[in-house]
Amino acid sequence: MKKENLIAETIRLVRAEKEHTLTILRHLREIEQGKLYCEMALPSLFKFCTDVLKYSEAEASHRVNALRLMLLEPMVESWLAEGKLNLTNASRVYSHIKTERMNGVKLSPEQRKSLITMALGKSTRELEEL
Repeated sequence: MKKENLIAETIRLVRAEKEHTLTILRHLREIEQGKLYCEMALPSLFKFCTDVLKYSEAEASHRVNALRLMLLEPMVESWLAEGKLNLTNASRVYSHIKTERMNGVKLSPEQRKSLITMALGKSTRELEEL
């Protein structure tokens, strides 16, 4: 394959991969909402992702966290689709929100949305610096 074709095909595949990831998140939302993993005697969506879908623990964690962020803030789905928010940053923002909650801090919907919008368009390294 010529290098120009290889690069163009790789770009096309990455775009398709991102579209598939969003579709997978949408399916995971339905599986979570219906607790369909319980029918398989699994205790959580995370276990479904690792045991059935064969994601690594890190891959499963990113997807479950991104899904939970989508459930908290419906605009997350659009931002993921538009490429304004990446999967890793969505996962990290949700982890931060979850940690705050575990520490007894209940963020308001406005505070949560503010945290999410801070991540828009940022690389993971830029988000870590914030």
